Amino acid sequence: MKKLFLLFIALSQLTNTYASHLMGGEITWECIKSGPKYGHYVFQLKIYRDCQGIMLQGGPTLYLNTHNISSISSIAVHEYSVTDLSPNCNVLNGPNTQFSCGGSNIGYSGNGQGAVEEHIYRSDTIRIIGSPDVNGWHFTWSDCCRNNSVTNVSNPGSVGFTLRAVMYPFTDSLGTTYPNNDDCYDSSPKFYEKPRTILEVGNGYDSSVLTNGFTYSHNAFDSEQDSLSYE
Repeated sequence: MKKLFLLFIALSQLTNTYASHLMGGEITWECIKSGPKYGHYVFQLKIYRDCQGIMLQGGPTLYLNTHNISSISSIAVHEYSVTDLSPNCNVLNGPNTQFSCGGSNIGYSGNGQGAVEEHIYRSDTIRIIGSPDVNGWHFTWSDCCRNNSVTNVSNPGSVGFTLRAVMYPFTDSLGTTYPNNDDCYDSSPKFYEKPRTILEVGNGYDSSVLTNGFTYSHNAFDSEQDSLSYE
């Protein structure tokens, strides 16, 4: 089964000006395949926050909006963890500052560009009635606003922020379409590598030298070992 997993940030201009803090994130889901909750999903929302901006809003429960699903309109996800992902710098052998968020979800507490928090929210087990059509089931989370480190968007602190993931149907060689019987079929791919917030100066590939600067792999993985395509 070839699985196309869509995950991106959509931007929309807003008329008001807000403090900024949002950097990126992802929406994923796990399909439970054994036990009393067989056929249920558990959804996960990850949000990356610039610690130099405001605190993440919304409290301990956020909501994924669903689209093209007649049986539900939203999925509640609950705060699971908050982790400081700020890079550990070598302050003894170089001029770099040790980055920190200065606490958990505290506004304007980061000490520089690179101080970043990962917020993870997870849903209770949920069964989704029906099967997606060719347009897929869409799951989104939106808030305002982008962080001020963005340089290719005018006034990023007033630009909306949306995460989206899409679950498409799968038809096997016998013509059976999944998910069916109101049971989940498989889990979404996940990125196992933590995001990098600081890149090396002058990174890029130079074929004339033995060593080069920044290289990165998202470590995308699918638990069912389906083929993956992402860019």
